[in-house]
Amino acid sequence: MAIIAKLRGIPLVLSIQDAYPESLESQERTSTRHLLYKLLKRMDAAICRSAAQTIMISERFRRLYAEDRGIEAERLHVIPTWGKEDSIAAGTSGTQVFRHRLGIANDAFVAVYAGNVGMASNAEMLVDVFDRLKNHRKLFLVIAGDGSRLPTCREEIERKQVSNVIIHSPWKAEETVSLLQMADILLLPTRRSQSLSSIPSKLISYFLSGRPVIAAVLPESDTAMTILENGAGWVVDPDSPDMIARAIVTASEQPREILSNLGAAGREYARRNLTRESTLPRVINVISRAANSQREDEKRSRGESVSVSQE
Repeated sequence: MAIIAKLRGIPLVLSIQDAYPESLESQERTSTRHLLYKLLKRMDAAICRSAAQTIMISERFRRLYAEDRGIEAERLHVIPTWGKEDSIAAGTSGTQVFRHRLGIANDAFVAVYAGNVGMASNAEMLVDVFDRLKNHRKLFLVIAGDGSRLPTCREEIERKQVSNVIIHSPWKAEETVSLLQMADILLLPTRRSQSLSSIPSKLISYFLSGRPVIAAVLPESDTAMTILENGAGWVVDPDSPDMIARAIVTASEQPREILSNLGAAGREYARRNLTRESTLPRVINVISRAANSQREDEKRSRGESVSVSQE
């Protein structure tokens, strides 16, 4: 794409959602010592340098590309990923029906993981977490989604005879609202340093659902700071089943009003910062800026005068 844009003289605007190859390294698919890692990093930097403007999803990403990739700060813009505010209602209308469908009692405390069950998700660790919670008869986990690690989750459930973990797959799009409404708490596990190189997109739907979140992420990650600064849930270290288990028990002991307030805080943050209405105008502004810069460059090449921006 970068080459085509260059050949056609079209300004390129990039949107970077994950930091590669750092994300691959955190999943142990490569390491900083490997030639592949170094090659991917050089390619990533070259593509980013060819862009007129680049959209980053967080301040951490902006610093990474400014300091490590050497991209001029004025060409980097922090605009978070967004979702549709009206796509996920914050309520309880579908709670009982969906719980009954999965064989979960009304008075159970339900934790839900909803999303891709892949390598980066570390969802299989949640089976280990609930193996530790076997004696808590009213605590349930629902893993909803599909991915390369789903068979591993099923194998671990069977091997450990964990009766309080339910797999819901396939997960249909029209079930999203009922699935998230059913949850008392939403779980966001990650693997090792994965939280430093990406922000899980499921966090948007989690927040919009109005449910509190327990995130297993590094404390310096953007995900952790977003949750803690907005009072939207709890943060624990990744790869620690004991800590996640304790956090779930702690959440289950909270009054409903507390859980509701945590969920409402996350939804309000998402409404103000993670919806199309709040972010799309900023994206359009970046694209317009790239187009204006292109026109000014063309005028200079023809020897014409250009206006000086007051920004």
